[in-house]
Amino acid sequence: MNENTLQNIQAVVEELLRTLGVSWSEITVHTEGSRPVIMITSDNAQPLIGTDGSHLQALSTLAHQIVRKTHGPEAAIFSIDVNRYREQAREGLIRKAVTYAKRARSFKSSVALEPMSSYERFVVHEVIGEMSDMATRSEGTGSERHVVIVYTGAH
Repeated sequence: MNENTLQNIQAVVEELLRTLGVSWSEITVHTEGSRPVIMITSDNAQPLIGTDGSHLQALSTLAHQIVRKTHGPEAAIFSIDVNRYREQAREGLIRKAVTYAKRARSFKSSVALEPMSSYERFVVHEVIGEMSDMATRSEGTGSERHVVIVYTGAH
């Protein structure tokens, strides 16, 4: 993604925050892999994050829709984080997935995780996919969709 597109995305996020009446101290853009991350720094992050990240998810959805409409679908591939909330949540999710995988390996069985968002399931599938003796599958529907970590014994 070129620098001009990144600046346009940042401008959309800033305007969205102004419209919502939310204060922030800094907005920066960096990349994780090939995906740009819009990092918002705020002294009062709770209104931006919400319970379990619900406001952050809503903000991200709205920003993605605006960017997709104004700059095209290829520009809408970015994420938004506030005070490293998503980064820390991802790290915790990775730790949890590894812990559950160790449990499945110890008992040579399957272990079901709690229901989670599609992004969270993606992270778990990605982490467990790197383990040669483990596999994952998603089960359930709607808000009950969850990941099952399966010990395969293959090496």
